[in-house]
Amino acid sequence: MKRQLKMALSILGALIAAGIVYDLWRQYRGSVSPLLESTTQAENAIASLRDYGPLEVILFFGLLVLMCCIPGAPSSVVAIFTGVCLGDWAGFLVSAAGLTVVNLVQSAVLKLLADRRDQEPTNWLYQSLVNMKHPRLGLLIGYAVPMIPTMLVNVASVRLRVSERSHALVCLLGSTLVAALYAFGGDALIRGNRRLLITLIIVFAALSVLIVVIRKDRQRRRSEN
Repeated sequence: MKRQLKMALSILGALIAAGIVYDLWRQYRGSVSPLLESTTQAENAIASLRDYGPLEVILFFGLLVLMCCIPGAPSSVVAIFTGVCLGDWAGFLVSAAGLTVVNLVQSAVLKLLADRRDQEPTNWLYQSLVNMKHPRLGLLIGYAVPMIPTMLVNVASVRLRVSERSHALVCLLGSTLVAALYAFGGDALIRGNRRLLITLIIVFAALSVLIVVIRKDRQRRRSEN
């Protein structure tokens, strides 16, 4: 029954997301083709692309929230596309708000369902997160590193029983960092800003290395015990 409910909710979310994508495409398709033309036309197209109102902001926010709630959905692609269409700072604010809200809501729901969970994840990353010497640092890295599934981090946050204030803070910091990568990366991509793109790729690689920190911190705790 749980599996059928999850599947039904995922399908419903996918259908709603598809509707939002179609609506956004209708609004933005006239600005896409000029981006492939001359520099002047591209600049005009970007200006046209960025001529948005509250409705577009709400649609991007809603789409990002839906993508984050559907397992396996490309939420990172939506966050990058948000930076492309809304610009660096606006895209950053929308993505940061969306990611933070989703993670906090997911954690709250998981906390309510904690007693009904059949079993916890057994992969090494989850085990490393819940057995770290510095759990808040682990959660911060988990939210900030794009390759780590946030659902896994949210499950770990429930197991670690960190205070709501501490969890909200690390969630906000981690989500803000990854949102900046997506939004500024999307803006740099459409503008052809290679220097910024290379810088963001380096930052992305540096964040990826932080996964090693999670494992090392767990090993340090084991050695002390």
